[in-house]
Formats: sequence, C-alpha cells, structure tokens
Amino acid sequence: ASVVEALAAKTTTERTAQQQQQQQHTPRATETSPTVGTNFSALKTSAPAHRYATISGHSSGGSMAMQHLFAFSSSVVGAAIASGSAYGCGALPGGHLPDGKCYYGGLDVRASLGYIASRASLGLIDDPSNLRWTPIVLFNGKNDMVVWTQCMQDVQHQLENYVAPGWLKENFDTDAVHVWSVDHGSCVCGQCSYGSCCDVNNCNYDLSGEMLRSTYGPLWPRTEATQYYHWIEQSHFVPPRGKGNLRRWRKARFARWALAYVPTGCVGKATECRVHVDYHGCVSDDWNQRLEWSNNLDLNEYGEANNIVIIYPQAKGDKRTGTGCWNWGFPSDDILYDTKASIQLMTVKNLINHLDRALRSAERRHISEGPPTTTDDAEGEIDLDGSDESDDESEDLVVI
Repeated sequence: ASVVEALAAKTTTERTAQQQQQQQHTPRATETSPTVGTNFSALKTSAPAHRYATISGHSSGGSMAMQHLFAFSSSVVGAAIASGSAYGCGALPGGHLPDGKCYYGGLDVRASLGYIASRASLGLIDDPSNLRWTPIVLFNGKNDMVVWTQCMQDVQHQLENYVAPGWLKENFDTDAVHVWSVDHGSCVCGQCSYGSCCDVNNCNYDLSGEMLRSTYGPLWPRTEATQYYHWIEQSHFVPPRGKGNLRRWRKARFARWALAYVPTGCVGKATECRVHVDYHGCVSDDWNQRLEWSNNLDLNEYGEANNIVIIYPQAKGDKRTGTGCWNWGFPSDDILYDTKASIQLMTVKNLINHLDRALRSAERRHISEGPPTTTDDAEGEIDLDGSDESDDESEDLVVI
C-alpha cells in the first residue's frame, strides 16, 4: 500500500503537467480528428525527458508492448502487437495456465477495463484517453498454436474502448504460425520449417511497414541495412531499486546487452531521428537466435531508409517467466510489473530518453562478431539485480 500511496502522491503534479503537454501537442476528441498516417513527429515535440517512440512486440514481447502502450501512452505514437495478450491479462483470473486465457483467449474484457481504470486512477499508468489517436496494428496468424486468434481478439476488443474508429487495424486472416509477417523471402506462410522461418513468415503482409506508415504516413521504401549494431549495456539504465517499503522489485531479468540499429543518417545525431522499440518474444540465450529475430523483421531496413533508430531491449527471463521472456504477469519479481514503475519498462524508457548517452557508451560491432567479450561474463549476459544507490551518470534516469 505504501508503494501505491507514494506513487499516487508523486504523480499528481506529473499528471497535471502531462495534461498540459497533451493539450499543446495532441489532437483532442473535440477537434477534427487527424488523418490516419499523420506525421506525429510534427504534432508531438520530442524532448530528452519525454521522448516519443513507436513500439512493437511479439508473443511475450507483444504482451510487454501492450504494457508499455498503457503505462506510457502519452509518449507512444504508434504500435504493432503480434500474438500478445490484453493489458492486465496476467493479473486477472485465469490468465495463466492451466486456464491460459492469455494464450487461448476468453478474457473478461470488462474486468480488464476496470483494472485499467484502477491503475490509471492511482497514477500507475498514463491516462488511457491518450490512446484515442494512436495508430495501432494487431496481427495474429490462423495457424498460431501458441497464442490463439481469440486472444488477440481480446486485445482488439479491449483497445476498441480507447482507440478511435479507423485508428485500430487488425489482420487475423493469414495462415501464419507463431511469427511476425513480412512480404518477401522464402519462409512459407504457415510453416516453421527452419531457423528464421520460425521468426517470420512471408504471408504477403508487411507488418513493420504497415505499422510505420500508419504512424508517419508515406515512407521511403526500405533499403539495405548496414551490418552493424550498437551493443548497449543495459545495467547502466536500470534505476535504483529503492529502500525500505519502496523496495518493490527483486529481479530485473535482463540480458546484459541491448541492441540498437543506428541508420547511416543518424550516426552522431540520433536525437534528431525517430525512435522505435521492439520487444522480442521468448528466446534462448543464444545470441545467434536473438540476432535472427532482429535481422529479419525489416525494421532495420525501414529505419535505414527513414532515419529511425531501432532499439531491441533484451530480456533474460527465468524458469518461471520462461527463458528469454518478458515479465507480462509475474509479481514475484516486480509487484508493479505492468506500470510506469515496472523495472523493465523504466529501463527501456531510460534507453529511449537517454539514447544519445546510450549510444556514446555502446560498442559498435559487425553482426558476425556477436556481443562484446568481457572478462567477467564470457557469454555477454548477466542477471541484473539493480542497486540501492545510483551513480552520477544515472541521476536523471527514470525513478518513480
């Protein structure tokens, strides 16, 4: 209770400031609704302390993107959710197995709306009315046997209560398995036959492009990406854990490194570029598999052509959440896992807000090289427990 009270008290003035900022930069329901595909970089002015981004995610990453979408709705300008679950699903009855409503559908959507209202009233998430003019694309394949289409229909029905008609798109009609959809390549739609074909299917549907065009309007066609990533040590962006009654999380469950694709036109001036964050699904600790995911979504190619920096934060997970999975419903690690105080979401928000710092300290490496080699961690992965004290470099990180 003390955590919630402290957060509620702290966010009273923040909500007032947020409302003022939204009035300045965001169309309101009383105004003529903006055209789908409006250039939101003109409507919302980026600032280091409150930077705007598009987001996407698949599977556990789809559920994590939903948590990001609601927790920080005032700074999300577009999203794509693939094979994820509705906000609050992991907290509501029957979400986890054996009922598995977060896998198979059947969520009490009305109860989820009450959960959202409660979270918002306490200041734990942004005002969901921010979502009204947010373009969102939903995707699920008919052959997805991991997260069923009914589960994504729950997501659709939940979001229809917040997003204006025409701003929420869904494609549940392809034969895709549990994958992201692209419109080219040899990975047959409906098959998980080998390697990257279990990450993407060519279902003649450009999910990444659909999301970005829905947000920014016409784009330059995707072009060949460079073969380099910036490797960012995520521990530098994990906020302090707090003390006493505010020690609200136990484990961050991050891999050591996050990836960032920096387009040629953004090198040395990333703050002038747009930002996209993609949350991977559950994945092994093998960096070859993690790189297969980020290499094959076409996000890098769109980023290269349109000056969009792509951030790929990396979860480590555990036996309970699943290897390489995000925390979409496990309060034992973090009691506020789906809020602005979530340790995972705060860390990603810090990466967005302090992207310039992140890239300055990152190591740029060719895709073939894999993660940086360190003496204390040959595999390049650690489990971050956080710290009680922040260093000088992290004084202005998000701490709620």
